[in-house]
Amino acid sequence: MVAGLIVLRNPAAIFRAELWAEDGTEFFRTALLHGFSSLWMPVFGYQFFLSRLVAWVATLLPVVATPFVYAGGCLVLNAVSVGYFAREGFGWLVPGWTRRLLLCCLFAIGPGAGEVFLSLCNLTNSLALLALLMLLEKPHRLSGWKIAALLLIGVSSGHVVVLVPLMLFLAFRTGDRRYLFLTIAIVPILLGNVIGNHHSAGATGFTEYSKLLVAPHVVLKNFVARLFFVPFLGPHRSNVLMERGHVLFWVLGAAALAGLFRVLRRTRVDREAAVFLGLSFGLTVGTFGIIVVTRAYVADIVQRNILWDIRYSFLPGVVAELIWMWLFLAWWRDRDARRTLAAVGLLGMVLVAGNDLRRWRHVPERPDAHWPVSARSIQRVLDQRARGELAVATDVSGIRMHPFGTKFEWLTVTIPPSVPPRSS
Repeated sequence: MVAGLIVLRNPAAIFRAELWAEDGTEFFRTALLHGFSSLWMPVFGYQFFLSRLVAWVATLLPVVATPFVYAGGCLVLNAVSVGYFAREGFGWLVPGWTRRLLLCCLFAIGPGAGEVFLSLCNLTNSLALLALLMLLEKPHRLSGWKIAALLLIGVSSGHVVVLVPLMLFLAFRTGDRRYLFLTIAIVPILLGNVIGNHHSAGATGFTEYSKLLVAPHVVLKNFVARLFFVPFLGPHRSNVLMERGHVLFWVLGAAALAGLFRVLRRTRVDREAAVFLGLSFGLTVGTFGIIVVTRAYVADIVQRNILWDIRYSFLPGVVAELIWMWLFLAWWRDRDARRTLAAVGLLGMVLVAGNDLRRWRHVPERPDAHWPVSARSIQRVLDQRARGELAVATDVSGIRMHPFGTKFEWLTVTIPPSVPPRSS
């Protein structure tokens, strides 16, 4: 069902698959030129192992199949990530399989989902969601396969850095040393990402360490806005409130936080669930602090805009939807809680769902880039190389790919010459 929703929302990405952004400039080109060794090549300092793996597998097939392999591989991983919440291990947060399935459907069309799904370059977002859900799932006891899966995600998604505090919290809460082992194993991967990003900063100009001073403000603003304002006001009105009613925004935000804490203390809701969800939301919103520092080209926009429909909103958006569903169910089950609290929770959930549905068609445009034509040009040169007829490196240019909207970016792929046979 989740996979069907993803396809239904963006059918062109599956049925007329074409290269999208770094899918072409990084994954396609590097897999074509470097083959198996491309699996370990970073992108802007970060490891993308699973994205690289899908790209390498695609090189074993005719070139024309490449973007379809990308889209199909992403669809499987996207659907697994979003649909994972339907498992029984999440009954302690949202009881009832049908309710959890409803949430999975909302995750599939939530904030930023239109950009996140069906592309290798954005696969890191849904993989980070899968890692978060694996940590939240009960029983809180790490199996061997979970440790292996989380490590695999660690070398595939830089977003996992924000989940390290949750791993440490679970190690403390459960006394299970396997969480500590997982953290120790993950930290070198994340340090490698940080060091790689630092070294690539000179070439890309993306990293601005001076933004570390504004990162806490950005995180707090997004925490308040995404949990309390956007579900009720929508992203546009929330942006207006943040820009024109700055004082009012913080006064109302402080009142909303204080009210939520007071209600949680006075009702018999599951305190453990409240702690885990609050921590998860805070950590996922923390990605905006990282973005401000490591993505200079959007830093100013992130500081003043809620950025609701792009990939950065996906993780905190999913957790916010989960929180509102949990609040509604928790307050409704608590006999001492007033029904008005449950009504507020239900209203928040309905409005969140409404925001998602209104943005059903908010997906990146994909005008026809005539990929089969480009694929034939590349395949012709690759066939020459395979026959030993390519004497010099040859550029295949004029490959159209999608960076954004209706504009195309032109990609050039350099095919190395044929490898001469070894002399006996």
